[in-house]
Amino acid sequence: MKKIALTLSAATLVCITVSAQMTTMTSKNGHEVLPQEGDYSISMDAVPLVNMALNAFDIMNDNGNNAVHPSYVTGFDQTIVGKRFNSATSANRVRISIAHSDSTMRMFTPTFDDQGNVTGENEDVAKSRSTDILIGYGNEFRRGHNRLQGLYGYEGMLAFGSSSTKNKYGSDLAVGQTRELSSKDGASFGIGARGFVGAEYFFAPKMSIGAEFGWSLGISKTGRGKVENETNTNGTIETEETEGGMSQGNWGFEVDNGGGATILGGGTAALTLNLHF
Repeated sequence: MKKIALTLSAATLVCITVSAQMTTMTSKNGHEVLPQEGDYSISMDAVPLVNMALNAFDIMNDNGNNAVHPSYVTGFDQTIVGKRFNSATSANRVRISIAHSDSTMRMFTPTFDDQGNVTGENEDVAKSRSTDILIGYGNEFRRGHNRLQGLYGYEGMLAFGSSSTKNKYGSDLAVGQTRELSSKDGASFGIGARGFVGAEYFFAPKMSIGAEFGWSLGISKTGRGKVENETNTNGTIETEETEGGMSQGNWGFEVDNGGGATILGGGTAALTLNLHF
């Protein structure tokens, strides 16, 4: 009886162990494969790597074998996603996208004398600046067996944006004419919430390929902005600043990416390479 009891106890323990979620796994070299408490992770777009693999026999010349997927959302196409694992099955997620650009466009027009001969040229300069910021924070939960891990969770997001243009002219303003000195779009602000589901497969210790999709609700508002013009009135230059001609508000609920492509932007790539350390 004692042997039977021991056998049944051992069998029960094995069943419990098998049915329990696997949270640790070592490779043949003894390295931990799955993320553990205290680990950090960064995620990046895996499609360029897929394209390289598809073009492996013609790397220097794109042969057209490229992966097709939703990729990133227009407007915030460089979103970084980082995680910190509170346990082997849960993590805090942070996403951030900062896009800033300054551009200068110079336009040259010839000048002429009274006889129509070219005497030189005028230079008009337009300087533009734009900034877009997306910040997100949320929680991720996961479960799975062996190298395949399912994941799900939620996150909230804030978005900010602004843009402006300044013009500098190389010629005098003719009598009766008006031209724009500067324009500033109204500041934009957005807030959103997103739920997501996905999976990761760990092909090497602490390295995985993942896929993720979500549903998002986003609300955004853009102000009117301002425009500054100058006018030559009988030889007197007058400047006037006026309110912009349009403001805009949006809200939407849609399948990814990151609050709605037309609302907030900033979605996670549908196909990701994830590095844990």
